Amino acid sequence: MPVCDEAGRVVGVLGRSDVLTVFLRDDVSIRAEIVDDILRYVLLADPSAVKVEVAGGVVTLTGELDTSLDAQVAVRLIERVEGVAAVVDHLRYRTDERVTDARATPMY
Repeated sequence: MPVCDEAGRVVGVLGRSDVLTVFLRDDVSIRAEIVDDILRYVLLADPSAVKVEVAGGVVTLTGELDTSLDAQVAVRLIERVEGVAAVVDHLRYRTDERVTDARATPMY
């Protein structure tokens, strides 16, 4: 985007990164929000069970959660954290509740 002076002359150019830096958060605060708010208080998960690395707004998750739904919800919530540019999901889970539910017999 061109930057003009009062006379309308172009005096510079404003790039996308110049505009977006206002919205960037540091990696440490992003990680703290993920560990403290999402893992500990929303998912009620043991934060030591998931390794959370943040570099340039890209979050990498490794470790294990209880269920496949917990892992899916964790990724979706983390994608919505302010400052997160992307999530690399290497999460595992102990139980796939979809398989367990499929084997259940209906109660009449």
